[in-house]
Amino acid sequence: MLPEVRVSSWEVFSDLFLRLLVVVSSVKDGLGVSSTSEEVKLAFVKGLRSLLESADTSILTQMLDIEFRLCLGHAVTILLSLAEKERNRTLQVSAMQCLEKLACHGLRGSSSDEHMHLCSGNAFAGFLPGISIALTHVILNTENRSQKTAAVALNTWACVMEEVLSDQHLQYYKQKAALQEADQNLSGAASRVPRIQRTDDWVKSTAEKLSILVHRVCPCLASCEPKTKMAALDWARVSLISCKRSLETLASPLLQLTLTLSSDDDQEVAAKSSSLLDEVAEQMAHDTSSLIEILEEDFYKALGKCPHVIWTGSDDEKLSLVKLLSGYLTIFRTKVAKILVSTSVCQRLLNVLFLLTEFETGSMNLLAEQPASLDFSDTTEYGLKSYHRQFKHFADVRIFKEFSTVCRLLGCYGDVMLLTDVLHQKIQESATQRKQAILVLNNVLLAFRDRKSDISESDETDRMSYLRSLLEYYISAEMWNLPLHGETEFDSSAETRLAIFSIDKVNSNVLQNCLLLEGVATIALLLEAKFQPLLRVSLCPLLEKADSQNHLVSQTACTALLCVSRSCGYGSISELIRQNADYIADSLLFKLKHASRHPEVPHIVQALTKHSSCDAIGLIQDVGYEVLNALDFCHNENALPFLRTLGCIVLYVNRWFPPEPKQNQPSLEDTPKREPSFAEFVEDFHRCKQVSENLEDSEEPADAEEDVPEDAGQTKKPEAPGHVRLLVQVLRRCIHLQSSSNIWVQTAVLSIICHAVVPVSGCEDEVLPMVHLLWKPLVNRFQGDNCTLSIKAFETLTSLVDASGDFIRQRTLKEVWPKLAAFLVSQHSVSRNKGKAYEITAAFKYQLVLLRGLGPLSRKLKIDEKDIALLASVVVPYMDLSQPKELQSAAVGCTEELARCSPDSVWFFLMKTYCSCQHSWSPSSLLRPVPFSQVLNLSNKNVSHVLNYLTSS
Repeated sequence: MLPEVRVSSWEVFSDLFLRLLVVVSSVKDGLGVSSTSEEVKLAFVKGLRSLLESADTSILTQMLDIEFRLCLGHAVTILLSLAEKERNRTLQVSAMQCLEKLACHGLRGSSSDEHMHLCSGNAFAGFLPGISIALTHVILNTENRSQKTAAVALNTWACVMEEVLSDQHLQYYKQKAALQEADQNLSGAASRVPRIQRTDDWVKSTAEKLSILVHRVCPCLASCEPKTKMAALDWARVSLISCKRSLETLASPLLQLTLTLSSDDDQEVAAKSSSLLDEVAEQMAHDTSSLIEILEEDFYKALGKCPHVIWTGSDDEKLSLVKLLSGYLTIFRTKVAKILVSTSVCQRLLNVLFLLTEFETGSMNLLAEQPASLDFSDTTEYGLKSYHRQFKHFADVRIFKEFSTVCRLLGCYGDVMLLTDVLHQKIQESATQRKQAILVLNNVLLAFRDRKSDISESDETDRMSYLRSLLEYYISAEMWNLPLHGETEFDSSAETRLAIFSIDKVNSNVLQNCLLLEGVATIALLLEAKFQPLLRVSLCPLLEKADSQNHLVSQTACTALLCVSRSCGYGSISELIRQNADYIADSLLFKLKHASRHPEVPHIVQALTKHSSCDAIGLIQDVGYEVLNALDFCHNENALPFLRTLGCIVLYVNRWFPPEPKQNQPSLEDTPKREPSFAEFVEDFHRCKQVSENLEDSEEPADAEEDVPEDAGQTKKPEAPGHVRLLVQVLRRCIHLQSSSNIWVQTAVLSIICHAVVPVSGCEDEVLPMVHLLWKPLVNRFQGDNCTLSIKAFETLTSLVDASGDFIRQRTLKEVWPKLAAFLVSQHSVSRNKGKAYEITAAFKYQLVLLRGLGPLSRKLKIDEKDIALLASVVVPYMDLSQPKELQSAAVGCTEELARCSPDSVWFFLMKTYCSCQHSWSPSSLLRPVPFSQVLNLSNKNVSHVLNYLTSS
């Protein structure tokens, strides 16, 4: 009935109010809650709430008067008892919500009625301690700490606190204090009710007592469910915004709670806490109260606790710690610069960041070398954090993300020039903290992008000057040229360096190189198009690191190159190189002329080649010829870096300018053989005779050359392309270098030949003479005992066959075939019945390469029946089941390829090897006995497979 009517009579309201209290009150227990059923108690709460919601504003004001204070206090006691002691959560929640209505919070007409707030604050000022204690018990009670119960308790507590201690309400209370003095003369029971005067002393005393409860409640709220956290933020907002002056002592624990929740996993909680922090920061920007001093003191204390947490705490504790620092800086905002003027605060903050980001340098995976593949793509998504960092004190990536936020806030609101000077000085002075200082400095500099609109023209000039000087310092020799594993040109020096430097030192150098490369990329992002003039001093060092043998350094350098190219307005690294080819060429040509003083130049050339395109072939040719000149003036033992550089150039020229596909000619087995007729034979004879006579007539004296017509010069063959001429010169250098005593030089030379003859094959006048000159040294590579070198030589032979074809057929059959056959024959007995251990030997790998490659090579050379015998005789025995399985499989494939050239020869050697004679027979004693019949060994599945192939083809 009550929700449908309005109660405007005080007598009716007070009568119903008291009757409802009697229902649940016990006279014996000092007017406590009676032992009635939960249904009755729930009905009482609902009835009382309906009565309050249906009452007029004048009735509610009279309810809050001093004369009704005893009944109101009894109602508050009953509701708190139900909320604190009952087990029924619905009853608990309803009781607390009813208590909220009892404070006239949210009732019709109460939000805009200042007099109503005044009466409510006066009435509940005396109930605030009891309400706070009871609701604290509800929140802390583990049995009652459900999502809704704790949330409603926080909301009710916040409502009562706002009614009693709101700054706005207290201001109105002070204005009406004179009128309240006139009402002191009361009679009857009302005169015995204590009246609370909300003076400044009482507010301060109450805040100190509430602080005890708040310190108890805040720790448990950080680990509650999202709904409870949202209610906690509303509760904190009342104290921090509505009661910021009266409850100033509560700011510290409540802000720490808000700061912790600002990076909560739940997005709504994090967004709401961040919004609250923004409100607090906005108020602090215009406030000169002691709250700022309190927060500064708390911030300094938090910095003092950080080292202990970093050393001993879990990742979750460290994450909360860094979030706390981030939150303090968010609140301070523009006051960060003033706070960091203090040397002790600035130094303590930086030391905390250095300790937090201390790198783990004992891991071996930082020494991973660059893979053999030299393919890098400009389409790869880039970022400043291109490598995996390993920190000593944490593994959670969220901690590093929050650390980056701290650095960004320092850059946005702090004195950047002061910070950069301190960090720059730390980089120069402290070797142990150098990497952390570079990391912090790079992240602080990123905040420059957010402050462009706030920087004056003079400050912009200073910033540009500083960034340029920082770039020069980053790429200086003492910072840039650090020893890395596998970074040297000579293998012996690599061993020497590993003997001198520990793994920790080398790993530390790797990380420092990566951080410096990230710093260069950061400077490029800040300067954008203004970085263009700095390419003259930074591009070659970046290219040098892009060719580093260390995987982390190389990948980070490639990422930095992408950042630089896009910051300067180029779409890719290749476009960056093409547009700046002039001074790249000048720098490289100078360094190549003085290669002994610039050992890094081979790496620069290799990286230049890897990241260029066919459009930059002019630059590559100029640099390639200068590399050849440098190679001519160095000793054989020093030739390896330049050979690797030439190998890289050859590889990418081969990729940019592939040879034109040759016209498919019908193979021997596909072309039907037809005997020529007698008429065709006579015509062919006369044609050949006529050609012979023409050749004889052409052998005239030299004087006859004067009679050559002018148009004859027009038949001169066109000159070969520039890249072909370069490759021919490279191949000429390889002729004598094949005989080097250094196996690494020999391997590099063979690799160059293998790739260089492919683009040259399109120019027959160039490739055939060069193959002739390379042939003799190449054949000698098959005579040694080094199987690894022989494998490379066989691959080179395959490339020469692809390039010249019939030109070296007879040479191959006469000079190479016997050597390969001899090796296979000698190793046949060695590899028999061998296990897995044999498969890792160089001899096994050589056998496998030959068995897999001889078949296709024979088809390319178009070997006929009489020349196939030697190969078939040595390949067929490898199909024996005693051989390793990989060799068996390769032998089967090779035999099938040979069968496509001469099936009869293959069948003969197959039968000769795997057939057994039952008995011999001769019709006469004068004749030699011959096998009467043969039985094929069908137990060999490889032989059966090849026979099936022969019969089906």
